[in-house]
Amino acid sequence: WDPFIDPESRISEYQVCITSVPGNCTITNYIDVGMNTSFTFHSLQLLHGEAYYALIKGTNEIGLSSERTTNRLLIDATPPVLKDTDNGPINTTHETPDGNNTVSPVLQLPPNNTTQGSNHIRFRCLEELLQADWDEFKDPESQLARYEWCVGTSQGLCDMVNLRSVDVKTKGAALVKRLPSGTLLFATVYAINGAGLRTRSVSEHCKVISIAPKVVEVIDIPTLNTSNLSDIDWKSMAESLSLRWEMIGRYVNDISRLRIQVAITQPSSNLSLPQINSDRSWRSEPLIHNFMDVLTWQRNVTIQGVALQAWERYRGVVRVWNEGGIYSESASDGLRIEPTAPPKRGLFISDKAAEQEPLRWLPNLRLPKVNDSALDSEIKYISSPGEVELIVRSGLNDSSNRTAFILDHKLFSPTKEFNIIVQKVTSEANETNTTEDFSVMKVFPGFTNPEGPCCTRRPVDPQSVFSDTHFKTAIPSQHFGVSIARLPNDHFAVGSADKAFVLPLRNRAASHITLLDDIVGSPTSPIIVVSHGNRSAFFANGKAYIYQSEVIDTGDLELTKTAVLGNCKTVSTYICATNNKWADNVKHAIAISQNTIALTGINSSTNASVVGVFQERNGTWWFAQALRRGKSDSDIGLSLTLNARILAVATGEGKNSCISVYSVESFTLHLTICMSELEDNTGSLSLYLTETDALIMVSKDSKSLKVLQLSISSKSYKNVCHLDFTPNERLSGYLDVSARDGSFIIALGMQTLDGRDGVQLVGFHGIYTDLDLEKCVNLGRVVARESGFRVDDGIPRTSVSFDNDTVLFGAPNVVTWPGQGEDSGTGRVYVATYCPTNHVRVRVSQIKEIGSVRCVPCEAGQKSFGGFVEMCSDCEGMSCSKPQSDDPFSFKSSICDSFSCPSGSMVNNSTNGMNFSFPNDSFFVPGPENLYTIQLLETTRAYLSTSSLSESFVIDPTSPETGIVYDGLGSDPNTNCSDNSTFGEDSQCSTRNFEETDVDYTNNTREVHARWLDFLDEESDIVEYFWCVGSKPMHDDIRQCESTGLRPNGSHDGLHFGQGDSYYVTVVACNGARRCSATHSDGVTIDTTPPVMEYVRDGIMGPDMDFQV
Repeated sequence: WDPFIDPESRISEYQVCITSVPGNCTITNYIDVGMNTSFTFHSLQLLHGEAYYALIKGTNEIGLSSERTTNRLLIDATPPVLKDTDNGPINTTHETPDGNNTVSPVLQLPPNNTTQGSNHIRFRCLEELLQADWDEFKDPESQLARYEWCVGTSQGLCDMVNLRSVDVKTKGAALVKRLPSGTLLFATVYAINGAGLRTRSVSEHCKVISIAPKVVEVIDIPTLNTSNLSDIDWKSMAESLSLRWEMIGRYVNDISRLRIQVAITQPSSNLSLPQINSDRSWRSEPLIHNFMDVLTWQRNVTIQGVALQAWERYRGVVRVWNEGGIYSESASDGLRIEPTAPPKRGLFISDKAAEQEPLRWLPNLRLPKVNDSALDSEIKYISSPGEVELIVRSGLNDSSNRTAFILDHKLFSPTKEFNIIVQKVTSEANETNTTEDFSVMKVFPGFTNPEGPCCTRRPVDPQSVFSDTHFKTAIPSQHFGVSIARLPNDHFAVGSADKAFVLPLRNRAASHITLLDDIVGSPTSPIIVVSHGNRSAFFANGKAYIYQSEVIDTGDLELTKTAVLGNCKTVSTYICATNNKWADNVKHAIAISQNTIALTGINSSTNASVVGVFQERNGTWWFAQALRRGKSDSDIGLSLTLNARILAVATGEGKNSCISVYSVESFTLHLTICMSELEDNTGSLSLYLTETDALIMVSKDSKSLKVLQLSISSKSYKNVCHLDFTPNERLSGYLDVSARDGSFIIALGMQTLDGRDGVQLVGFHGIYTDLDLEKCVNLGRVVARESGFRVDDGIPRTSVSFDNDTVLFGAPNVVTWPGQGEDSGTGRVYVATYCPTNHVRVRVSQIKEIGSVRCVPCEAGQKSFGGFVEMCSDCEGMSCSKPQSDDPFSFKSSICDSFSCPSGSMVNNSTNGMNFSFPNDSFFVPGPENLYTIQLLETTRAYLSTSSLSESFVIDPTSPETGIVYDGLGSDPNTNCSDNSTFGEDSQCSTRNFEETDVDYTNNTREVHARWLDFLDEESDIVEYFWCVGSKPMHDDIRQCESTGLRPNGSHDGLHFGQGDSYYVTVVACNGARRCSATHSDGVTIDTTPPVMEYVRDGIMGPDMDFQV
């Protein structure tokens, strides 16, 4: 306490006591303390929760005293407790912050070394940020004074973050130096009350994870309620998509520390969104279902409530986050939606045996086909299933436009296979009970797109896509991307109006190079970049700076300057004498090959152009030759291109433009090609020479391209192909060529009418050869996905580079940064991935990589055109249709497997009837009690099925049984027995037996008549008779076989028989299965002369008698 004051007699002593009631000493008596102003009481028995006071009395020299009482002092012997008592026990410590100990008679506290993980504290440990939050504590006696927390590498240790106070806040955070992945940390929190007692809580361990597990596979699966968890490419129309994924990584077991999200995109949508618009797109693909969290242990999910559109393509995306906000992601290859099952097809049964039956009877009998109207309209009969052919058609009524309909409606696309199934219904004798059975006879693959990669080598319809990503400078640079060149190790060089850059194409961690300040351009004379192999040239202010590229141990690209080429013939001289110059100035035309560089210069005095050629030998560059046409030519070298053998130089403009072709070795002019020789080509020309001496000429004025094949040995050329472009494609004149599998693909810089820069791709040679039309193949185009505000004169200046599977194109006149002005920079470089054949584009996400698209090969049995394709086509076992047919997606098939059809046949030599035999275990059983129907089960790749049925049929394996054929009418020709139904209304009848009326001789030379009976077919009945007349049995050389329908007789007149001629009537009976048997009459001989009478004698025998008794 502060000293009491008494000015007169001063204080002589102090006395103190402890009381529970102010004004009385109830706990202790007064204790003399002399002149001390502080005192400590010992051995007190104070009670927890009770209030106490100290009473101080000061006495002066004359014995007068004054008293003062302290503020209330509440005894608190317990540490703080959780405010929510239902949260369970908490670990505490009785160590006070100042090191003094206070014992609570009420609560037994654990010792200091007893600490356990607590769920009352949540701890997050990131690479550089540690965060903890905890449940609130309370202290009803002395109130909660503050919280203190720390972080350590073991429980209760504070070696990572020292103990620090956060007042009464229930959370704390601390920045630390970057922690390595796998570090285990614990957070400790002390809740301290007014008495200095504290309760300690220790978190569960937290493992620092600075990288997220890699999502290695995302596939589309049918549903979660199926055993088939393999990838699918087609799905039936629904409102849900199911995904499955796998992850790998060092800390994949710590998945509880991670976060998994899934989403669905629509890559086939025509809508393109900027990549930075992450709430609506993923990798510029519109999101149709936003990212949503799933349980961390899940490896598959079904996303419902998705509005799917027919035939459109969708893909699932899986993203895995760590606590530091770093994520890895991957997407499926996508699937397409099939709206409905395919339409029913038309099935037609063709009995090849029946159709070929007349051929069996040749050459002796020319048998007509059985009249279709004679057949049973309700049931079809066949003789042998092995001779039956099933014809499957698309089921359309109008066959004139059937091909277009199928292609437009993609009827071919989803079909996976066709199953030919034969159904059998067997009726018992009383026909009241039936049994059903079926057998799968054939399985055929479905049709694939006849214009797809399974059936043809190149695409029919060119694609138009958006770029994958783009580069732009962080420092202000004008006309960035005015020129581009690919360098080794996935690097590329970019020219601008002020600087030249070398950038990594893939590796985000690789070094970026800005070339030295001596390589400086200007808005009117920007830096031009060209390269060949590991050699590159940067052309600026009339000089070409030559660099050699080398990949160093760190994987970075190192550039070494080897020479500076200018207008001086002596390469090493910086100050060039007038007589040592090959040109006064060097223009912006440059070409490079293995060891040769060509530049275009100009002589100021004559304004004549000249081409200077430099070559490198043994590491030293030297001036080789100056090429000029005349002293006053000012237009030579407007465009240059060269390879190891040829240098081509463009001269002149318009129809006066020509191309001079020189030998690189001797610089001899071998060939001059002028536009007057070529149709529809005008200058100015941009040139490119391939390694195979193919010369590509592009005229941006006439919007045309032409490819010539040069021959230096014969000093000639021939046309390869040409292509004219539409007014919507404005060419910039820049081009590059990539060789691929014996073909070449040209990349042409262009600009659309709406101001988007892009690249037009054209193929020639190899799979793109078109000998008939001599037309180069349009392969589609890629345009800038995010096109900014333009600051130019509207003239296209799109630069381009194409190597391997990467197309780069520069848009130098687009404002670099959205929302910024021209002063912040202009120009961007766009990237697009163009894949080889049988590869597809797959979107990937790697922390250390820049690009988002890679080319991956198709799986076995699949093909693709490559290019911009993102899905392979299943080709294994698939059928290619014939586009020239009326119904290209029809096919024919037998209906038998290798066991079910007849194993043999037998021909009756006398009747020529054919009978078939069946194996004992055959599925096919003859007889009218067995009714067969062919079912075509068409299953799509989305596993939707449609059944189509044929007409039913019964098997009759035997030919008819033959009867007897009689010659002649059989009675008086004037007699008409129309009421005799036995032989039909046109039959001649007789009361006599048919056999008695058979004719063996006749004098009728003009008519033939015959009758027959007893022909029989018990299975399918006789449906038609044919009767034939021949000079021999079973021949029809006199009268060709003709039908009598079901009438068992026939007559012919108008014939011309001669004396002694003979004829035979052959009757062919055909049953419902159109199988036939035949028999013939015993023949008729023509006798037109009466008998010769030699004499007539009376009497029975002997000489003539004149008298008789």
